Amino acid sequence: MKSFRAIRILCFLILGIALLGCQPKVEQQQSRIEPEPKNTEIQLIRNEKLTSTGRVPVYISRNQGRSWEPVSEGLNPDIQVSFLEPFGDEILMATDNDGLYISYDNRTRWKPIGSGLPGKKINSLYLGEATFYAGVYGQGLFRSLDKGQTWEAYNFNLPDLRVQSILEVGDLLLVGTDSGIFQLDAQNQFWILSFPHVQVLSLNHYEGKFVAGTNQGSLLSENGPGKWRWINQQGAVHYTILIDQTIIEMVIMGNLNFSNDWGASWQQGIYSPNAGTYVYQVAKVGSQYILSNNYGVSISDDGGLTWSRIFETELMGFFDFLVIDNVIYGGTRSWNESRGK
Repeated sequence: MKSFRAIRILCFLILGIALLGCQPKVEQQQSRIEPEPKNTEIQLIRNEKLTSTGRVPVYISRNQGRSWEPVSEGLNPDIQVSFLEPFGDEILMATDNDGLYISYDNRTRWKPIGSGLPGKKINSLYLGEATFYAGVYGQGLFRSLDKGQTWEAYNFNLPDLRVQSILEVGDLLLVGTDSGIFQLDAQNQFWILSFPHVQVLSLNHYEGKFVAGTNQGSLLSENGPGKWRWINQQGAVHYTILIDQTIIEMVIMGNLNFSNDWGASWQQGIYSPNAGTYVYQVAKVGSQYILSNNYGVSISDDGGLTWSRIFETELMGFFDFLVIDNVIYGGTRSWNESRGK
């Protein structure tokens, strides 16, 4: 009997060990540590002070927008960039929340510039050969005769002080406002309405032709700035720009339109992702175009018809590009938009 009982115990032990071996390894699965995903945005700005948005105002790219390095020494990291304009060997920058800055030390460091401006929100900027102009939010047009050091109001009778765009061609000065295009009669210091009832966000000129981007589409004037006509009305345009003789529309609804015949015909560029965003800027680097939206930077090899994304980020948006000797400077803004993806 004892030997039979011992055999039974031995069998139960063997069975128990076998059952244990068949149990799923729950503890091993729960304790497994997954590798952390690479955060390319943090690596991108690893040499800069991180903020709550994790970005800096200005970056530089030497490889057509595929990677970016910060060049923001001297800038408050919360600055929201609006415009970058060439200024000799340096850059003049207008911001949405901190006035004007000028670069130095070969465009690597920054310092504030400009006394006499009544506000920090710069809506428009134009650098002429002798005179600089700036549109200040709710305060109208200001000019500088000493390369941006000091500024004075230049409004006269301008009825709309919401100056969104500025263009100077010879003795001709135009401003785009929230209620139309105005032309200055400098001799009489009097502004004349050139085109009414539109918000004008951009003004461009090329060999006697004028192009305006508005909240209703794009306008063209071929016989002086007083004879405007519509060349496209597909809705509100963020900016209309001229690159060489190509008109490029960045439409608020997301479309990117190109015309090589002064608006007689249009082609649409195809880019993605584009859910809940639109194109903020387009620039030409060599023979290629680059664009920015809320998902990063894309490049086109076929004149803007098709695009591929080369730099991915939803941390910030490049609001303006400036290309100097095929090197791209990108002015950024932080984003917290709902894009409905």
